Amino acid sequence: MEVVYRRFKLLRRLGEGGEGECWLAEERATGEPVVCKRLLLVSGQEASERGATGSQATMPMLAGMGKRIPGRVRAQLFHGAEGSWSVTAYIGGLTLHQLQQAVGRGLGDAVVLELLWQLVTQLVDLHREGVMHGDIAPGNVIIRPAGALELIDFGQSARFGQPASHWGAKEFLAPERIEGGIARPESDLFSLGCLLYWLLDHPLPEVLTARGLPVDVIHPDDKQAAAAATRGALLIIARGLTVLHPSSRPTLRRVLQNLRELRQGIPAGVTDNLVALVQAGLSRESRATESRAYRNRDAALESQIAASLS
Repeated sequence: MEVVYRRFKLLRRLGEGGEGECWLAEERATGEPVVCKRLLLVSGQEASERGATGSQATMPMLAGMGKRIPGRVRAQLFHGAEGSWSVTAYIGGLTLHQLQQAVGRGLGDAVVLELLWQLVTQLVDLHREGVMHGDIAPGNVIIRPAGALELIDFGQSARFGQPASHWGAKEFLAPERIEGGIARPESDLFSLGCLLYWLLDHPLPEVLTARGLPVDVIHPDDKQAAAAATRGALLIIARGLTVLHPSSRPTLRRVLQNLRELRQGIPAGVTDNLVALVQAGLSRESRATESRAYRNRDAALESQIAASLS
């Protein structure tokens, strides 16, 4: 879209999600880093199925909330005949998915507890504003270089009581959202529980359906994994968050209380360990990005040579 290309310089592709592909970019006038998401063009039927959700509906809501939601201070939409783009603030760091890939092993129970504590405190702030995130998954949680955690990608967010889509990371989606439903805090809690299982490198629960409706949630056997005290307590929390019926899930306040008690038994230095993991992951990601850049440059040079010889 011409207005986006004129105003922003696309630097590299960050990935692709349910709504479209994301690019790291910078504003040409100021050099400010931003994330530009090219929103997918959907059919009328698909747009109707998504309901009043997605970036085109949530961006104005989140922009109006300003600094009360980290990273959402800047939220803009650009429309044109070729499609639409959303532009949000860039948050440097690693997603949980990138962090796990960089570490190549389990994060450790103490680090998982610290990550969960930060995530729950952010959810408390978001839910206090009456907003469901709607897509809590490893790719939508970023750890900054100093160890601070932030939720990103509010494309599936909705105010409590408003229609919610059935879009999002399927493995982490609450059963009551399989066919859309109404936005509610308990749906984020289910996703939080699935994410906790994932952080513990544990199989995720499976939602069973009949005629498209959820009828049960099957939890994997966790007897062996519960041998360590902290891990066992975290698995109990994860299991409680991922029960079938939303009204049976614990509240965020209850989860915070449980985590507060667990953190009292964790030795100091956990945040330092998390920072070290993120810094090592960023270093590895930087080397990989540089390697890709050289490969792309060499490929372009080979194409130019081939073209000149033809």
